[in-house]
Amino acid sequence: MSVRHDTQRCIALGVDVRRVELALVAGVITVSCLVGTDTAEALVCAKSDVVAVGKPAYFKFAAVSQARDAWRRKAVAKAGLGASYSHWGNARDSKITCRRIANRYRCVAVAGACRSVSLLVTSRRSLT
Repeated sequence: MSVRHDTQRCIALGVDVRRVELALVAGVITVSCLVGTDTAEALVCAKSDVVAVGKPAYFKFAAVSQARDAWRRKAVAKAGLGASYSHWGNARDSKITCRRIANRYRCVAVAGACRSVSLLVTSRRSLT
């Protein structure tokens, strides 16, 4: 089967060939970038967990967001920690618990504040 035949078949099926080609190119670029990296990511965490209580909200998703925002603010304000420790995605053992009280949700966020650090990885391949 040729590339021309595949393209014609995709067009007949209503597939946007340009999108498929763009997705393939993006995939190849992503893979080549991943293979060529010489760094690794590690997390450096604070000694104690950060505990924050969010503002009450009528909807649970809003209360969860309030708790996460309160956690971020508290992680930044904690002694010795800066904004680099405030990313919930980097947090260690993250947990949010919510309770409904009087038709409102209130959530508590608990997690270890961590920051991402790039490490240089040396390879053992020869340069010859």
